[in-house]
Amino acid sequence: MPYPTFTAGQRLTAALLAAMQPLEAIKTSDQVVTNSVVLVDDTQLALPLVGGASYRGRLVLYYSAEDTGDLDYAWAVPAGTIGRRGLIGPDPTSGVGVSLIAAQSRVSGSFATEFTLGGADAVHRVAIENILITPGVSGNLQLRFAQGTAAAGTNATVLANSNLTLWRTA
Repeated sequence: MPYPTFTAGQRLTAALLAAMQPLEAIKTSDQVVTNSVVLVDDTQLALPLVGGASYRGRLVLYYSAEDTGDLDYAWAVPAGTIGRRGLIGPDPTSGVGVSLIAAQSRVSGSFATEFTLGGADAVHRVAIENILITPGVSGNLQLRFAQGTAAAGTNATVLANSNLTLWRTA
C-alpha cells in the first residue's frame, strides 16, 4: 500500500503533502579524497530516515578518478537497515563504461560493501537505482567514498550536481 493513505473525510494538509514529497540532496561543490583508501562521509549526500519506514531511492553520482586510484563507495545507514542496492557503471579495471560489454553490474544486500568504480582519468556518471531500505531506527543514509587504490598525488572526487533522492513507500 502506498504511503500515506487517506481515510474517509480526511483533508489534504500541508503536513500530509510534505510527507508525500521525495527527499533530495544535491551536491553543490566538489569533494576530494587524495591518496587514501579510508572511506569518508560525503559532506552533502545524506538524507534522514524515519525508523520503521521503507524507501525507494536513486543516486546519480558524478565523479572523477584517476586510472591508478579509481573510486570506492559504500553507504552509512542506521542499525538494522536491510535492503538491496545495485549499479551499472564503469568497469573498475578499465574505467570504460560506454557499453554494457565494458561495464560492471553489481548488486549487494549489504550497504557497507564497497563498490569500486573505474577512473581512467575522466569524469563519469553512474546511476544507482532502486535502493530499497527499511531501517529499524531513525538515522541518516549517507554516501561514503575513497580511492580504490591509494597512490601519491592522485585524487578521487565526487562532483557537484551529484544527487540523492528518496521516496518513502511505507
